[in-house]
Order: sequence, then C-alpha cells, then structure tokens
Amino acid sequence: MSDRKIKTVIQKQVNVLEALGALCPGVKAGELGRMCSEIGSWPHGAVQAALRNIYGFASDYPGIRHGGNPAGAIRQIDMRDMIAMSIVLVGFTPYLRDAFDPDSIFMGS
Repeated sequence: MSDRKIKTVIQKQVNVLEALGALCPGVKAGELGRMCSEIGSWPHGAVQAALRNIYGFASDYPGIRHGGNPAGAIRQIDMRDMIAMSIVLVGFTPYLRDAFDPDSIFMGS
C-alpha cells in the first residue's frame, strides 16, 4: 500500500473520531484536539492526553491531516503505522460515544 493511501486511512479514522466527539454532550470545539478538553468521559488525564497526542501526530505528520511539518517526520510512514494507528484510534471510540454497549461488544450479549 502506498504511503498516500496509508495517510488517507489514518486521516479518515481521525475524521470518524472527530465526528463522534462532536456528538458528545457539551462539546463545542470543531477539532479533535480541542474536543478532548470538553469531553467528560475520560477516566484519567493521561488517557485524554494520549488521544490529544495522537491527534497531534495526525495533524503534524506531513500529508495526513494538514501540510504538516516535514522536519517532524522521523521516517516515512508505512503499514505498521497504519495497523498501529487503526487499533489505537478504534480503542478510543467508547470514550466518544456513550451509545456503544461494552457488554454487547465484548460479551456478545
């Protein structure tokens, strides 16, 4: 898969989280980084900061969400990054959407 497609996959996943975050009660911000401060479902500030930092990566890495900062890229993005970011980003969805039923998802009930 080309690095352009990998960047697009990560960008679209961040867009989904941003759309879910916009539905959270009390959220007025229009971008995920700022939404993190308005979302009230975090169990700890470190979890909130983790998503904010991942959003920072997606915004700063060249060609994912914005032009980015070419000097910030340590190496070219590849499939391991797409796999890791996909897993991590999906993992944040329960904090952004109260309608998910964890019992149904994990216990099959």
